[in-house]
Amino acid sequence: MSSKIDPFFVDKELRRQLTEAVIAQGRFNHAGLNAWLRTKLSSTAFEEGALLTDPVIEAAAEYLSSRVTPDQMSSLLSAETRAALVGKPGDEHRFDYPAYSHQLKSWETLSHDKRRSLLVASGTGSGKTECFMVPLLDDLARESAQAGGTPLSGVRAIMLYPLNALIASQKDRLDRWTRPFGGRIRYGLYNSLMQSGRTEDLRKARAEAPQETRFRNDLYRNPPPILV
Repeated sequence: MSSKIDPFFVDKELRRQLTEAVIAQGRFNHAGLNAWLRTKLSSTAFEEGALLTDPVIEAAAEYLSSRVTPDQMSSLLSAETRAALVGKPGDEHRFDYPAYSHQLKSWETLSHDKRRSLLVASGTGSGKTECFMVPLLDDLARESAQAGGTPLSGVRAIMLYPLNALIASQKDRLDRWTRPFGGRIRYGLYNSLMQSGRTEDLRKARAEAPQETRFRNDLYRNPPPILV
C-alpha cells in the first residue's frame, strides 16, 4: 500500500460517509427522498445544505534532512543505542533513515559531554519525540555499560504527558527501543490504569517484557530508570 494520501479521495470519501451517516439517522423509508438528500448533503454547495464546503489544501515543505542515519553517528551515539534504534529487518519503528536536521541538532545539544537545556518547537510529524528520547536512551545505555552491563534501578528520567492518549502513540516506540537491552533499561507507564499484580503476574510480566514495569508493586520495589 502506498504511503501517499490523495486529499481529493479523502474529501470525497469523507463526504460520502458523513452523508450516509446522516441519512441512516433519519431512517426515511423513501428511496427518492434519500437520493435527494444524498445529492444535497454530499455536494460542495454549503449554502444549499451541503455538509462540507470545498476543501482547503495547503502545500507544506518537507523538514530539512541531516542526510545522516543513526547508525552513522558513532561519534554521537553509543553502539548499543545505534543498534537499538536501527533494529533488525521486520522490526517496527526502525530508525534506519536520515534524521531531520533539528533532530541531529537536538541530540548534539543533549549529548552526554556537553548537555544543555533545549526547547523544540516544530510541526506535527517532525519527530519531536525522538529529539529527547534518543539522547535519553543513549545516556542510560552508557550508564549501564559503565556499570558492567547491570540493570539500572531508580528513576533517572521522567517523561510527562498531559493525556494518556498522547503517550499511547509513543509507547510502542519506547518499548521497541528499550527491548534490545534485555531489562537493563526499563520504563514504567505510571497512571491510573497501572494496577498491582500478584507474584505470578509479576513473574510473567518480567519474562514477557523485561523492558517494561507493568505493576505498581513492582515499580515501588524496583523503580525503572524511565518513568512515564
